[in-house]
Amino acid sequence: MLIESLGLENFRVFKKSKFNFNSETTLITGANGSGKTSLLESVNILLTGKSFRTKSVAECLAESQEYFTVKSTGSVKGMPANFGTAKQMHSKLVHNRTIGGIKIKKLQLPFVQLFLGKRLFSLEGEPELRRHHFYNLMFHVKPDLETLYKEYSHAIKQRNKGLKKKLPKGDLYVWTKRVAELGESITGGSRKFFTRYRSDVLEFISSLNKKDFKFLNNLDLKYKSGWDLSGSFLEGLEESLDKDYALGYTSLGPHRQDYIFTSSKKRSSSVLSRGQSKILILLEILSSSKISEESILFLIDDLSSELDKVNFNLALEQIVLQNNQAIVTSITDDSSADYLTNFSDLTRINL
Repeated sequence: MLIESLGLENFRVFKKSKFNFNSETTLITGANGSGKTSLLESVNILLTGKSFRTKSVAECLAESQEYFTVKSTGSVKGMPANFGTAKQMHSKLVHNRTIGGIKIKKLQLPFVQLFLGKRLFSLEGEPELRRHHFYNLMFHVKPDLETLYKEYSHAIKQRNKGLKKKLPKGDLYVWTKRVAELGESITGGSRKFFTRYRSDVLEFISSLNKKDFKFLNNLDLKYKSGWDLSGSFLEGLEESLDKDYALGYTSLGPHRQDYIFTSSKKRSSSVLSRGQSKILILLEILSSSKISEESILFLIDDLSSELDKVNFNLALEQIVLQNNQAIVTSITDDSSADYLTNFSDLTRINL
């Protein structure tokens, strides 16, 4: 198991704490402010170097402290895995990550899939949340596309600078052409990956108990490229040039890509309840196990929000059944204990 123990020192509310994870799925419970989300945040920083709550990880320092450390022990493919991260007040994060006693690079780290409260709104709107999830998974599976996208993002920034400065069309063309070339390649890769993504998500959901998840019958995913595919991307950029000058930024391209869920050909967001929407998005996240060839660590925050006991039970069951480690947080009351005992392969930690 990737993380079998986790040690925190001077991290937010944790002065000095150690947690043991004895099964693939761990449920962290506790009242608001007890540190449930902070625990997930510490693991995310440990494996990605980033916080999902703040741009500055210095904000994770416990009150009046000058440093924090996060350490874990576990195993990857039968080899011991030891990860450590330290932060001094005025210094950058320092990482010490080894698998089998050998230091590893960031690209060799296990893949982390986050399910946070704001993800619930990705079904209703917030296309950047859907786009971030899709690209994050695609770049994990196809790292060459991430390199290409970074080049594309740089070209977009340069073109946008030119648009804001009202550069003559001739001077702007060098960046317009570069954006078009890179954008065509990214869209081609995205469309190919989406075909696989759609198939795996729908196959995963259709394999579930039809009675329990009947509200997900006739589900589909629709791809939106971010520009009109009937012509070339360069033609599209030239046609929208006046609009882009007025806006001061590039209004079309793969950076505007999106996809939507439909239920019986209607947008799922207009058909499903909030609880049903949350389950759908959770299942979409869990389906990543079908796509990634490497192990995934799922960090799932506030599972009980928007879910009644029946749907909470269904959601937790699917998390337990998947074959990757998951750390889940939830606010549960005493009446929850009776059905939590139904899960034998579940570690429960109350903060």
